[in-house]
Amino acid sequence: MVKGLFFITALCILQSCHSCKEFAEQFKANSCHFVVKEKSRQFRMILIKGVNIDGKYEEYRTTGDYKIYDAAEPGDTILKILGEAKISLIKKDTTIVTKWICNE
Repeated sequence: MVKGLFFITALCILQSCHSCKEFAEQFKANSCHFVVKEKSRQFRMILIKGVNIDGKYEEYRTTGDYKIYDAAEPGDTILKILGEAKISLIKKDTTIVTKWICNE
C-alpha cells in the first residue's frame, strides 16, 4: 500500500514538473494593463485585481512575486507586455520592474 501511494505521488510530481524556461514562455504569453483595485494572498499564490482602460476587470495571478505584491496599492498600474519576460508596477513616483530569470 505504501509503495503504491509513493509511486502514484511520484508519478503526479513528475508529470506536473516544468522547466524554468517552460514557465518563462508561459509568462511571456500573457499580457495585462490595469489600475490596481485590490489584492489578496493565499500561501504562495498572489492575486492583484483591477480595471483596464476599457473598464473591464483584469487580474495578475502568480506565485512568489512578492516584490510587486508588497508594493502594489490601489491606484497603481500593473503593466505586462505580451512577449516580454518582465512585469512593471507603475506608481506615482517610481516604477518597479521584475524580470523572469532562469538559471538553468
